[in-house]
Amino acid sequence: MHIKFQVSGGFGGLFAALPLTLAIDDAELPQPDRDKLLTLLGEAKILEQGGASEAARDTYQYRLEIEDGAANRVHTFDDVSAPATVRPLLQFLQQLALQRRASN
Repeated sequence: MHIKFQVSGGFGGLFAALPLTLAIDDAELPQPDRDKLLTLLGEAKILEQGGASEAARDTYQYRLEIEDGAANRVHTFDDVSAPATVRPLLQFLQQLALQRRASN
């Protein structure tokens, strides 16, 4: 499974100039991170959900693209529209993206 994740916007456009991005293949993650990612994906039921919603102002906007075999799904959320079941997944991916940005 290949995942592309992006965070943009935020109050005052925190990620406007340089959105926070992450592109990962779950097979390349350390086993604990891979297990957590797959658990969060299952709990979020993200692979079963539909796509975009209207973005609210001054919120973070999240774009999540998941390629799993022949299926390719794109989801967009913001801090207001993200379902409670999806929020832990978004937080985990944001944490991974911040760790990768800090290490580069």
